[in-house]
Amino acid sequence: MKKLSKLNQRRLNNFKNNKRGYYSFWIFCFLFIISLFANFIANEKPLLVKYNSKFYYPIFSFYSETTFGGDFETEADYKDPYVKNLIEENGWMILPIIPYSYNTIIRDLSAPAPSPPSNKNWLGTDDQARDVLSRLIYGFRISVLFGFTLTFFSMIIGVSAGAIQGYFGGKTDLFFQRFMEVWSAIPTLYVLIILASVIQPNFWWLLIILLLFSWMGYVGVVRAEFLRARNFDYIRAARALGVSNTKIIIRHMLPNATIATVTFLPFSLSASVTALSGLDFLGFGLPPGSASLGEMVNLGNMMKQAQQLQKKMAEAQNKLNDIEVEGTSGGGLIKVTATAKGIFKRISIDDSLIKQDEKEILEDLIVAAINDAKEKGEAAAQEEMKNLTGGLPLPPGMKLPF
Repeated sequence: MKKLSKLNQRRLNNFKNNKRGYYSFWIFCFLFIISLFANFIANEKPLLVKYNSKFYYPIFSFYSETTFGGDFETEADYKDPYVKNLIEENGWMILPIIPYSYNTIIRDLSAPAPSPPSNKNWLGTDDQARDVLSRLIYGFRISVLFGFTLTFFSMIIGVSAGAIQGYFGGKTDLFFQRFMEVWSAIPTLYVLIILASVIQPNFWWLLIILLLFSWMGYVGVVRAEFLRARNFDYIRAARALGVSNTKIIIRHMLPNATIATVTFLPFSLSASVTALSGLDFLGFGLPPGSASLGEMVNLGNMMKQAQQLQKKMAEAQNKLNDIEVEGTSGGGLIKVTATAKGIFKRISIDDSLIKQDEKEILEDLIVAAINDAKEKGEAAAQEEMKNLTGGLPLPPGMKLPF
């Protein structure tokens, strides 16, 4: 193994002495490596199935239900008790540590979704009964991979553009600088909002759109290094010897810009991950249902708001019983009194209606009075809830208590 130079060895030692940065680096590497094997850690499909003395690998291959003695040609649902019994009668299967994928809907929860942490769901479930830990692992993987991919391609484009500007200078540099000034004035978020209204964004669409604007961050540092190095004696000597411009840029000048570029990489990576998370949080990122850190942060924010509203609703339950409304029909000849929660207390009918002995008309008027009381009760309940919650909107799936 090639030994490091004294200079690089000193740099490595300086990095190790920064304990916070050094251990953070290894923690990040550990979590990233774990997330790369998310399909083997969190998945509703078994890692290995032995059935009738044959081995099957559901994570890698498609197996229909008929393969295990079922009735349908569709892919086997390994969470279905019927399929599990078929396999266990003639073999066995090994499930991952977390037997749920990021989009698995768990139907046998002990509490309504979103459920608290339990032995089956270590971090609980979200509002759609999906395992939070599984979504966290998959979301971390896609966010970091997106960041690495965007950073890599941004670096290639930005370094190339900065190298060309700095090396040739003159009109080439002037043209690129004016182009970048115009291009950087385009608001990225507005472009994403417009495109999201036309197409459904996905991983590659978001990567291309963000790549159109993220490469400009590298141009400045690389351009400055090339402008400084273009007049060095060894560069002039290389030109005089007839060395091609491409070779001079790549072999003799680019190493000088490496330090500035590498220094900028961690900031670019974190910005790329944050950009995707921010777009997911705002609803302009990955398609609905995708596992992403931004979507989980948004869900956590909604759940926090939901907890506050649930407390307010518990208070409203008692208050709604004390609010009475009166529904009328027939010009006030029939009156129905009820609570805002929908509990009917009493009904009064004018004697003139009873004497007419018109049962059908009387029934219609009573139904009309009841409906009027219901409408007024709902209006009163909504007004009371609005006062209690301060006008906060209800999260998806939450209903008023009446």
